[in-house]
Amino acid sequence: EDGSALTGGDVVLEESDRLDVELELFEGRIVGEVRDRDGRVVPYARIEARPSTQVAGELSAQARSGPDGRFVLSGLPRGAYDLDVRAGGRAQGVYRQAPAEDPGVDRPITVVLGRGAEVDVEVRGPTGKPVAGVRLSVTISDEQEQASLEALTGPSGRIRLQGVPPGEVRVSAYARELGRASGKLSVAEGEMRRLDLRIEPAGTLYLRVVGEVGDPTPRTR
Repeated sequence: EDGSALTGGDVVLEESDRLDVELELFEGRIVGEVRDRDGRVVPYARIEARPSTQVAGELSAQARSGPDGRFVLSGLPRGAYDLDVRAGGRAQGVYRQAPAEDPGVDRPITVVLGRGAEVDVEVRGPTGKPVAGVRLSVTISDEQEQASLEALTGPSGRIRLQGVPPGEVRVSAYARELGRASGKLSVAEGEMRRLDLRIEPAGTLYLRVVGEVGDPTPRTR
């Protein structure tokens, strides 16, 4: 999907000051696609471009890849840009020195997302036996964004989360009629980690409803 550039700087004006501003529109653009390490296209990834060399003021452009993994960053001055690519729950991708050129002379690029980390999660019940079909809520956070996903443990009570971006991983497990468990860990690029969760039985809450004089009140909702 198309994305446009943003540029700007800070200006301080005193009372009665006048400022004339000339804006120049640029036609340079970067055309490309996002794929994972297995060559599959990655839709709806967020792409951010910044100049490879320092420029006056601030200049950046953002876009999202379409359903086919393709993207266009437009409205850029011609030159080289570093791209930062992120997709919810996946590892980050980086592309250095991507060329912004005039329409018609595009040189499409391919950004490949990093390998990320792998997290092996095993869930056991109160008796210590593995529990299959446990619903997991996974939250992955880094300095810039947070992503969430859902998963189920397999027959052995385990599941492997692959392509996890570096940062903090929080996992909550819920098994009906058994209870809940949660845990967290930090992962780095290329790292393989293990997280063991032990479900503790949920407590039971008993309520007794009484009237104004203290007599039990039946069939109360």
